[in-house]
Amino acid sequence: PSYGQIPPSFSLPAEDFCSADLAEAIDAFRPDVVHLHWVCNSFLSLEDLARISHPLVWSMHDSWPFTGGCHVPDACTAYRQQCGHCPLLGSNLEDDLSRQLYIQKRQIFDHLDLTLVCPSHWMAECVKGSSLLGSRSIEVIPPGIDTSVFRPVDQSAARRTLGVPDDRTLILFGGMSSTRDPNKGYDLLSMALSRIDDSAWQDGACLMIFGAAEEERVEAKHPVTEWHLGFLKDDLSLAIAYAAADVMVVPSRREAFGQTALEALACGTPVVCFRTTGLVDIVDHQENGYLAEPYDVEDLGRGLLWATQPHLLTELQSNARQKVEQAFPLDLYTSRHLSLYRKLFDSSGKV
Repeated sequence: PSYGQIPPSFSLPAEDFCSADLAEAIDAFRPDVVHLHWVCNSFLSLEDLARISHPLVWSMHDSWPFTGGCHVPDACTAYRQQCGHCPLLGSNLEDDLSRQLYIQKRQIFDHLDLTLVCPSHWMAECVKGSSLLGSRSIEVIPPGIDTSVFRPVDQSAARRTLGVPDDRTLILFGGMSSTRDPNKGYDLLSMALSRIDDSAWQDGACLMIFGAAEEERVEAKHPVTEWHLGFLKDDLSLAIAYAAADVMVVPSRREAFGQTALEALACGTPVVCFRTTGLVDIVDHQENGYLAEPYDVEDLGRGLLWATQPHLLTELQSNARQKVEQAFPLDLYTSRHLSLYRKLFDSSGKV
């Protein structure tokens, strides 16, 4: 059926004929556990999902699995009931596309042997509150990170590599469609930078931005110089950008986890963000960064001023790296998943 224009942050499941019957290929592999991460963009139909006759683990990278189609519900909590009147679709109908997709998911999910993995405690609470998946088994397993790639390097060397000024306070901001995606909070950051009551700091600062295509850039509405890095397509380039910065700012409205914040801390760069969603599992207030009150732009500005004080630099860098080494190493991430797989295998009764 034709639904007209669907916004990018709302996804329909794959049509059954489009997903190449992955269930048949999966069954032929005879797995003990099937781990799902992403099923949208014509990858896997809901019907094929129902044909998988093995225990399923599904990692919640966003909210799509438990909503009527949106990836980021923002302030909408209709997923706690059964969606409908979808604000993202601009719908005033109860039985709209979001309700129809919700019902389709419920009919299929009710028959799945399903365990959910959430990257943060906030995402776990969202899932628990949902009417689609709230009764399922939920595990909180945050992502791990390769600390041999994302690591501190000499700041001046990193800045020379990027060709950015070495005599400025460098603030890093970025992500996919960083300046155009409302969820990333570029508008909030712009207001915060405008309201900092320190003209000398504003004149000496530079906002480095990555992840914004040329056509996605917007005219700056703040007094701080912007330096666009474009797309950073590999981990080494990202690590150099984090190391070059004095502080990483993540002004997102919603983050299932906050991967850029984790990567910045691993490189010894403190993070300023709002005290909300998955970021509170990563950033410790005034230890490795600053948690501003949501969504108080003046407090976000205070956080940037606080985190860029020269006398705090060494302590913040050390605390940032230490947090990642202790809480987010790859081997811990791996062992947590292996323990979950063994538990599911043992409970399946296979010998």
